[in-house]
Amino acid sequence: MTVTPAGRLIDNVDLNVFLGTNSDEENYENSRAGFTRETDDLLLLGGRGATHGRVLSWYDGTTNLSVTKSPDELYRRLGDGYHKHLYDLDFPGVPNPWYTPDHNKATFELGDENAPWEGIGTGWFYSVLGGGRDLRPESNLEERVSVSFDNTAEAQMRGDFAVPTLFNGNFDAVVNPNGLLRNSLDNAVPGWSFHGGGTSTGKLPTDKLVDLRGVPTLEEYLTNVGNDPNSPDYQTDYALKLKKGDIITHNRFVVPDWGALRFDVHVPIPARLNDQDDYIEVFLETDTTTYTLKSEEINPDRVLQNIPPDEDVNTEWPAVDLREVHPQAVSQPFIQSQLNRIGFGTQAFETFQVNVPDEARGKSAKLRFKLQGDTEVYLDNVFFKSEHLKFGNPDLNQQEARPDPINQPNNYLIERPQYALSYSDSLKTANWVSYKSDPSFLAGTFPPSRPPFREDFSLPFADKVISNDYSNVGRNNNTVVIRGHLVPNQDRALTTQSYHTKPNDETGVLEHYEIFKDNAQTYLMTNVVPQVPEDRVWQTLEGDLNEFVSDPSNARNEVYIIAGTLGSTDQIPSRTTIPGITNNRNQFNINVPEYLWKVVLIPEEPGQGPTDITYGASAFGVLIANDRQPQGENWKNSSVSIISSVNDIEDLTGLDFFSNIPEDIQEVIENYIDTSIIP
Repeated sequence: MTVTPAGRLIDNVDLNVFLGTNSDEENYENSRAGFTRETDDLLLLGGRGATHGRVLSWYDGTTNLSVTKSPDELYRRLGDGYHKHLYDLDFPGVPNPWYTPDHNKATFELGDENAPWEGIGTGWFYSVLGGGRDLRPESNLEERVSVSFDNTAEAQMRGDFAVPTLFNGNFDAVVNPNGLLRNSLDNAVPGWSFHGGGTSTGKLPTDKLVDLRGVPTLEEYLTNVGNDPNSPDYQTDYALKLKKGDIITHNRFVVPDWGALRFDVHVPIPARLNDQDDYIEVFLETDTTTYTLKSEEINPDRVLQNIPPDEDVNTEWPAVDLREVHPQAVSQPFIQSQLNRIGFGTQAFETFQVNVPDEARGKSAKLRFKLQGDTEVYLDNVFFKSEHLKFGNPDLNQQEARPDPINQPNNYLIERPQYALSYSDSLKTANWVSYKSDPSFLAGTFPPSRPPFREDFSLPFADKVISNDYSNVGRNNNTVVIRGHLVPNQDRALTTQSYHTKPNDETGVLEHYEIFKDNAQTYLMTNVVPQVPEDRVWQTLEGDLNEFVSDPSNARNEVYIIAGTLGSTDQIPSRTTIPGITNNRNQFNINVPEYLWKVVLIPEEPGQGPTDITYGASAFGVLIANDRQPQGENWKNSSVSIISSVNDIEDLTGLDFFSNIPEDIQEVIENYIDTSIIP
């Protein structure tokens, strides 16, 4: 159901139901009571606002045949009584009732005295659940519009997909939110204001929406994501500003069948390290249960020591702890107990994510954010599913990755703000890692020293790979390997200097410290595969892609990359004994792949979604032997690399990439090898 001005019909739809128009438009005499512009005596509008809003009341009367007010009075027949605002004094004759069955087996004319006056045979009746789908009036549509087609009026209003995982999760599906005339009618924020939504004080007013152009601490960030606030081409971008005590709730929606909940947070002034009372809580409310949503909780006792109690991990483990990452925990493994704390979020929007319980999937629910403490927060881009999987969750032999360790231990999905991956517990490596690369991920410096590789505490499996395992040689061929990144550490260089200071341990002088949260996450062993020490060709591919994205003259600086492994040449046995740590680890093997591969998608311009992709997008695949790679060769002219199409890599791996792109376009760009765009 949709609404059009002045009673105009919509092209290429299954069914148009004419409700009314104003007196100077054709078909005025067939308007139903309350659906002419002259009906409502509203200041300056002459009824335009309320008349369109009444469509919802009309539709409600077709779902509940006994409802009389929802929220307006329903006009079923003359006997329903006189409601001044439903009557148009200029209308010729008796006002037309709201409901006359008009399905393809009905013989009633509008206003027929013998017609049922309930909302039977129209509206909700035509839905599948309403039972009348097969009785819809015949339509002569030669080509139906796909549900993947995004008909959002303006690009900046779009969500994450054509059908968003959460409507208006980016707070941009709003028109002139600060306009006096608009707010005199309604100051609600679409998606966040009805059905029990809103703030602790009622409706969520539009005055909480802030155009990011007016937030000084985000100027550099906006420029890095291609929306320069000082440019005449700046695209309005709203976020929600939360203050002390604010509670916001999203209207009811259906929880997607997979995907973590993610959201972006900007905190210009974070809470101090000893302030444990400032944090964001997130709740998912179904009809029967309220869930407190959290990220993967890492036991701090495993990684942290000697931190003052008031600066330690919040025992509630909230969705977001509004303190900065502690200076004693900026690297691995300590950072794993700090992932819900602020890193670069003081200078940009930082993505956080929380897990969604399986039992809530597919259910109707509301989503609630609650701000504790007095730290001001900007909230934006509240959606489900990793942005690194925007163009598709690569399925392995027709099975998409899921966070299900029991049924899918070898295609186990891990979503992180930095990347997403499918992990194989039998191979003890990732099947693939998917990540987005753009200038915002590269805006920073590298740590002063290389962070250590560490086990991934979030894995649900008993036997986890540790860095020391890679000191062994291959079981079959005595292969010597190094720890090779799938997501390159240089592609996650977004770093920041702490806002608050901490006394230097030696001098006592107050100093800022660097936070390398994103970079540290590339040093988890789930992002590592055994590679030969001389991986020069692989490194040239990583370097060229990094330079392409970071080139300020390149307008197509948003790239989606999936990297993975193929085959096996050897197995690295795990270490069962680690002096000073343990002497009873289980024995398992780590697969040494025969090949490494990447597939690359470069949209025509940044910000495009799956349905925006055209034949002008660039895509290619690269297959590189995991063997000694000659010095002086690069990925385009090496004896150990093969440049291929994306479809070729799919055939070799059994994976299906970029499945969210319309199939006809996907087939063309995945068959075409276009590396010319990369210098």
